[in-house]
Amino acid sequence: MNKQRLAVTLLCLAAAVPGRAQTTAKEAEQPYDRELSIYYATPHDSHRAIDWMAGKWKAATKVWGFGSPPPMHMITTTMDNRWLHDGRFLYGVMQRIDTVEAAELATKKPFYHGDNYFGYDNKLRTYWSLVLGNDHTTYLRAEGTLSTDGKRLEFRGPELSPVSGDIFTRIEIFTLKNADEIDYQLRYGFPDGSEITAAEGTFKRES
Repeated sequence: MNKQRLAVTLLCLAAAVPGRAQTTAKEAEQPYDRELSIYYATPHDSHRAIDWMAGKWKAATKVWGFGSPPPMHMITTTMDNRWLHDGRFLYGVMQRIDTVEAAELATKKPFYHGDNYFGYDNKLRTYWSLVLGNDHTTYLRAEGTLSTDGKRLEFRGPELSPVSGDIFTRIEIFTLKNADEIDYQLRYGFPDGSEITAAEGTFKRES
């Protein structure tokens, strides 16, 4: 491997190695801690701690729209989560269908389709989520915390209001009730400390 390729390789690995920032190409050529780099790149207990989210789920979900008071209606939300890259990332497809009637679910197309990624950053020691959906043209990035009992996973991150253009806090909470049920809540927080609920429901395991 020549020096140029070695520098590029080590720069990529540097993100997983703690210590002083590397400011020159020469510094990037210095030896790195391979054992520590492998440790940071390997899934551990914090990844396995959210394995209860894996599987196929369905929920009758209450959603609230804009207005005073905000109108509420019922939709069906599905979630299909599976592990990627040997247990490093939990990937899921979330869909929302504008009905809760069983006879209509087979014929109505989802009005929302989103790709959700969940993970745990070994170096930063925090959970994170990334959401891509057909309701926007950007991504939603959030940091998360897991409760001490391992049953409540909460993510908080910025989101741009499509109405006012203001930035508020998107709060997404998954709470394990039992092996086959997960409570779900989507909330929005504002600079004055107030919050509103945008959606809530209980996912029931299908597989």
